[in-house]
Amino acid sequence: MKKKEIYLLPTFIIAFFLVSIFTTSCIDEIEEQEAIFEHTVDTTYRNQVKILNKELDSICNAQKDSLVESNIDSIKRVRLKEIEKLK
Repeated sequence: MKKKEIYLLPTFIIAFFLVSIFTTSCIDEIEEQEAIFEHTVDTTYRNQVKILNKELDSICNAQKDSLVESNIDSIKRVRLKEIEKLK
């Protein structure tokens, strides 16, 4: 029985060593995949934000012109009414 135990110990040590190496390898691979995924998500997000900012800027510019025109018309109406009251 003692001889079997002597042979099992080195086998156990080698098995433990191999399992340790393989699990660390998997952890490193998972971390690398997560980093690649995060980079991809960040890049996609930034690109989409750039596109949306351009679209929103053009919408704001179009609305700004119409809002300014509307406010000018509103101010003119108020002033004209004030002028007519003075007459």
